Amino acid sequence: LAVVKVLHLKGKAYGLKPLLTVGSLQGILRALPSLQELRLDTVRLDDTDFVPCSKPSTTLSALTLVSVDANNASSEGGEFLALLSLFRRIDSLFLRFVHFNKYPATTADAQEHPALLAVTHPYFPSKLEVCDLRLHLPRHTVFFLELFKRTATRRTLRSLRVTCRTTEKFEAIGSLCKDADIGRSLEKLEVDLKYCIPRTPVLVIYTGYSLTFHFYHVIVVRTENGTDIPLLSTIDHLQGLREITLSGLCLALNT
Repeated sequence: LAVVKVLHLKGKAYGLKPLLTVGSLQGILRALPSLQELRLDTVRLDDTDFVPCSKPSTTLSALTLVSVDANNASSEGGEFLALLSLFRRIDSLFLRFVHFNKYPATTADAQEHPALLAVTHPYFPSKLEVCDLRLHLPRHTVFFLELFKRTATRRTLRSLRVTCRTTEKFEAIGSLCKDADIGRSLEKLEVDLKYCIPRTPVLVIYTGYSLTFHFYHVIVVRTENGTDIPLLSTIDHLQGLREITLSGLCLALNT
């Protein structure tokens, strides 16, 4: 077991997903000290046997969660906080179709979600460092963006890739990018809007000079009713940014 570097736990694709407790995963991680890549696929996650660790030491090169549900029907996502708090560092984290029932739909909702997004929560993964974060989530993007903004990931995030289905996700990405620490660390931003509902939005890029003569770019997404929602506004503070990829858009340029 000491030489195992890759582990894939996969449930059946039909019927009730098998149960995986965070406590049992703790034991697996202790038994596999050389583990580098972990993938959890088609399972239900439960935290009833979880014992919080104040100083996590486990590091992974990659963690992937695909089709992972909270076991508790009324869950607010605590199972996922417990899981993430097991790790000190994850080089690449990919969340695809994870699910729990109660979650903030907008950035404003997240501000009113103190129980789970407070750093004083016993499961809160405040020390977690993620370098490459990829989110393909129909409903929970805002929650996880707000979560990682409150962890040590603020100082280590180099690449952010997000699939957006609603305009609320644009606001959450914009809010994340305004963080000063993330502005210094983020080098690559990729936003996929091809699944956006109700239709393909229009990207508008404004360029010009401010009153202080600093060149600026304002990137907004114009919705069906003509509303402009900031995606990146005045990107001067994104000091480390080297690459932006926006797909699934119509493009307009205003100067």
